[in-house]
Amino acid sequence: MGDIIAKQLKSGGVSYKARVRRAGQPLLTKTFKRKTDARKWLSIMESKMLEGKNLPKPRRTTLAQAIDRYILEVMPSKKPNTQAVELSRLEFWKKEFGELRLVDIDYDTLIRARKLILDTPVARKGRKEGQVRGPATANRYMALLRHL
Repeated sequence: MGDIIAKQLKSGGVSYKARVRRAGQPLLTKTFKRKTDARKWLSIMESKMLEGKNLPKPRRTTLAQAIDRYILEVMPSKKPNTQAVELSRLEFWKKEFGELRLVDIDYDTLIRARKLILDTPVARKGRKEGQVRGPATANRYMALLRHL
């Protein structure tokens, strides 16, 4: 679905901004001097979106790339103990879901991740054999992903 917005210029003229967006696709915009040109471009782009042709590719950033950037830019500002704890959680996310693009992470993926967090036995000193993580720990894993 698209729309056209008229904008008053300082010179006294008018420009027309055509915008078109479809679910799962990036927002496309273009500015025209004439409204008829904007309508024509809008109809062409809407038809291309329906056909799926000649459109810009959606972002391809993977979760692993986002995690690497987070480690470089955000982690140094945190306390050393927090860094150690969060690094192990980030390694989990990177190992299990790192190949997914950020745009592909949806509700079902998050439900699957939470179940995996809760069902994976923890191998730590002082823990019983086969003991699993609790709901509070799963919440912390999810909160870190949200912050990322």
